[in-house]
Amino acid sequence: MDDPCHAERGNQCREPGDGFVVSGPGVTPGTATVSPESGTIWDAPAKIMQTTWTSPFSNRLLFESGYSAFYTDNGDPRPYGVLTDFIPVTEQSTNAGVPFANFIYRGFNPAPSSNQKHATWKAAMSYVSGSHNMKWGYQAGYMGAENITYVGRQISYRFNNGAPNQLSQRVGTNQTSNSLLYNGFYVQDQWTRKRLTLQGALRFESASSWAPADENGARSFW
Repeated sequence: MDDPCHAERGNQCREPGDGFVVSGPGVTPGTATVSPESGTIWDAPAKIMQTTWTSPFSNRLLFESGYSAFYTDNGDPRPYGVLTDFIPVTEQSTNAGVPFANFIYRGFNPAPSSNQKHATWKAAMSYVSGSHNMKWGYQAGYMGAENITYVGRQISYRFNNGAPNQLSQRVGTNQTSNSLLYNGFYVQDQWTRKRLTLQGALRFESASSWAPADENGARSFW
């Protein structure tokens, strides 16, 4: 098996010992086990939204509603300028000039992204007359999760002291996605007469989950 660094793009390839930088971006902050062109960056903004609304319609009727959501978006973990068209190489031995054993260089290593949304909302109407209290309401929630594993190339090499000893093939880029939705309706009532109080309530709930067919499986082949 020929060294792929000599098979593609000539001098554009990174050779063992040629300017390795051990402080490049890593999957975990502070990790320096990959060269800069093989690193990943997790730009993971999170957003929380909350809102509530109440309105007394009369001295006996009250309307209320609310919405809450939490979003996370890890996005594309590939840093700008990362090599996606070179075959990545993992060098097992530091005798080849790499700073660490099992050092990844020359190409982008597969890395997953994750996008999630969790949201809940509610609405209710209350009737209060003193001796008679009644409330109708609705509660619901939605959860969506999408994970994409980015792959620069379908194959990767493993070297030991500069000699290739393994070739790996993978399917990518691939995606998994699933969603969950639940709904709840309720009504509750309370009557008070002198020392006697009667209470009753009914609630109906439903939940469903699904995995969209067009958002699961391999997204592309090269």
